[in-house]
Amino acid sequence: MTSTAERQCRDCGEVKALDDFRLTTTKSRSGEKSWTYRRPECVRCHKAANAARFQSRKHLWQPARDRWYLRNFEKTDFHHAQTRARKAGATAFLSFEEWLVLRANKNCHWCECELHPSFRNVDHVQPLAFGGQHTAENVVMSCANCNQRREWERKATRRNTI
Repeated sequence: MTSTAERQCRDCGEVKALDDFRLTTTKSRSGEKSWTYRRPECVRCHKAANAARFQSRKHLWQPARDRWYLRNFEKTDFHHAQTRARKAGATAFLSFEEWLVLRANKNCHWCECELHPSFRNVDHVQPLAFGGQHTAENVVMSCANCNQRREWERKATRRNTI
């Protein structure tokens, strides 16, 4: 339900429709009654104030966030890969246990060379761009060289067929 009434924002001073102000519900101490009222600042000013508060306090939680990331690298890497696959159009996905088994591979799937942890790439046998899925049957561990070589081979093949 929209209203035609207007109100002046406490922070920016602009006169805006009541729908531009957040609703807040407050309960009485006994919990028997509750009141709903509009906040004195508009939604835009409220979001700006929250963003400024977040930025000013970010230095307090950033070290803890970095420590958590280092302790849970496999988990974050798994979620990043899932998100990338979902955005590329995949509909089937690896489980976290399958991801851990895949990441435990120490050798490249294509050239059998031993992989340093920073040099490992997740490679899709049938690329996501060509309808491949993000499943255990389609995902292998490869070195960066093989992954890039396969990408260039696909591009060269596509160029020659056009």
